[in-house]
Amino acid sequence: MRYNSFIFILLFGISILSSCINTDITAEEPATIAPKVSPVHAIQPKALLPGGSLFTALTEGGRDTILGKIRRIENQQKKKNPAFTTQIKRDFQYFPVVEAFRENGKTHYRPSKDVVCVDETIPTYYFACYHDRSNFKKEDNPYMYNGVKEVLGQEFADDMVRRYKANKWTISYSYTGGGLNDKIDYAIKESDDGKFFLLKTISPYGGSINACYFKDGKPYICKKDDDGTITGKELQ
Repeated sequence: MRYNSFIFILLFGISILSSCINTDITAEEPATIAPKVSPVHAIQPKALLPGGSLFTALTEGGRDTILGKIRRIENQQKKKNPAFTTQIKRDFQYFPVVEAFRENGKTHYRPSKDVVCVDETIPTYYFACYHDRSNFKKEDNPYMYNGVKEVLGQEFADDMVRRYKANKWTISYSYTGGGLNDKIDYAIKESDDGKFFLLKTISPYGGSINACYFKDGKPYICKKDDDGTITGKELQ
């Protein structure tokens, strides 16, 4: 059992460092990496209108970091599948994410640092999630730190903590077709300007993510019926 635990810790530590390859190992990243987000937690129906304050722009530093991670994902895919081709010249579009939550029986909205990247050259959506790990300390997870330290040494364990704190963006991706992708496709087609945003509902019992868009200047949310048909309903 002890041997198995060491193997698990070893693999976990290596996976963290692998995910942070070419990431600055300093504890603090430049402030331009993520958009500045106002911590306002209030009902803001007008802020959901086009150009509203809930839609934060992605900084150039954030774009560079995300693109670098996407390139590494594609290089890994190419190693697994030689037929996979990476695109040198890309035409990415970036779309915002808005968070919704309930408080005192009312729905509140706030901006999110997350962003959706749509690659217009190949049918792929990349979801970039931002994590503020600047306050993470080894004492927050002593089992992980001490386990890695025992197996790989203190220098490796300390380096793992620094890289973990610096790795503020995680990227997931999916090809078009099915689930949320179909809703995004619908939102792009039905919107006034070919754009969309994601509404991430936060709840103690879980959450959900839906594609939204503007039609005739009003926000709509995509809903899928029992038969699989997607329709847009005005977001109140």
